[in-house]
Amino acid sequence: MDVNRDEIRATLRAEFISTFLDELIPGILHNFANPLNGIMGRARLLERRLGAHVERMMTEHPEVAQQVSQDYQKIIKDINTINLEADKFYDMFRHTAEKFHSLEATGSTGFNLSRLLETEMRFADFYLDFKHEVIKEIVLDENVPDIGGDVADYSLCLSAIIRHAMEAMKGRADQRFYVSTGCRDGRVLLVIRFTAEARGQRGEKPVGGLASALTLLESYGARWEMDSPGETSTLTIRIPLLKERD
Repeated sequence: MDVNRDEIRATLRAEFISTFLDELIPGILHNFANPLNGIMGRARLLERRLGAHVERMMTEHPEVAQQVSQDYQKIIKDINTINLEADKFYDMFRHTAEKFHSLEATGSTGFNLSRLLETEMRFADFYLDFKHEVIKEIVLDENVPDIGGDVADYSLCLSAIIRHAMEAMKGRADQRFYVSTGCRDGRVLLVIRFTAEARGQRGEKPVGGLASALTLLESYGARWEMDSPGETSTLTIRIPLLKERD
């Protein structure tokens, strides 16, 4: 029997990947949350119980407590380290959950672009080259007015723009990424700047995922311009406020 393994493999792979966003990732996050909450809760409880035990020993048996004080300090230090690492793990878990929550947030609504962008930047650090090799400057105005649209659409667009910057910076000795938000002339202003090979002047036509992202943003009334005169590319996006779209 003739079997096209490559074709079958591709079909099965596509079928498996199709379950990621809607089914698999929410299940993974749920299953991670339960043991993580248990670890964090027990570690905090252990810290409190040990502290109470040390205080009681100091009061009731000061000589014994003095003899084992160094051991107590080592144990306390170890518990603190466990708590700190658990907090880091929780932050990574939260950033992942917030990202996938954004991808599920369909339906036009008002939201703060700076808060969404903060989530996107933290999630982008799961790309290890971006986390360790890129010097990042993040200047977000938390008080920018709300914009309107699907949060999921904006999340996808921001991811595509950040990924475009990653690819443009890849392999360069000097990798710098700048992002800022603000409000000017009745619009929310998003500026993304990154080091890249010189590719042309203002008005250069984007391609690939970047082109798709900008086209989708245009459907929400956004205006953009790309300027790449030298070894730095600057993408400026002006997005209408929520009240302008009501």
